[in-house]
Amino acid sequence: MRNLSRRFATAGAAMTLAASGVLFAGASPASAATWCQTDLCNGLDPSTTVCQNDAETVSTTYTGVELRYSPYCRTAWARGRNGVPFYKYEVMNNRYFGYSVIPTGSGPVWTAMINDADLVSHACQYDDHGNNQICSKWF
Repeated sequence: MRNLSRRFATAGAAMTLAASGVLFAGASPASAATWCQTDLCNGLDPSTTVCQNDAETVSTTYTGVELRYSPYCRTAWARGRNGVPFYKYEVMNNRYFGYSVIPTGSGPVWTAMINDADLVSHACQYDDHGNNQICSKWF
């Protein structure tokens, strides 16, 4: 009886160890991305969420500011491929809710996401004095 209990305990431990190995082996850096949809995404960085996976540029200004949209998450954000230091980049929806970012260096820049479910949004760029608004089309 004692040997039988020991065998079950050993088999149970081996199965538990194997199962945990399967769980850990299946984890990947991509699965660490945050899941969200609609208003649960408000204020989140798109680069740390699943929203970046299906994002598409739906409108671009002549200065290169893009309005990005995720159909899965139903969110939007503004992205400047070559951000200009001290210019403001903003995304806003038709409820006048939005987010902005002002980079201090050059390079890619993007705003936090906003809910775009059953709404329309646009992306804008302002010069370092907050003037000369250049916006994408509403989408």
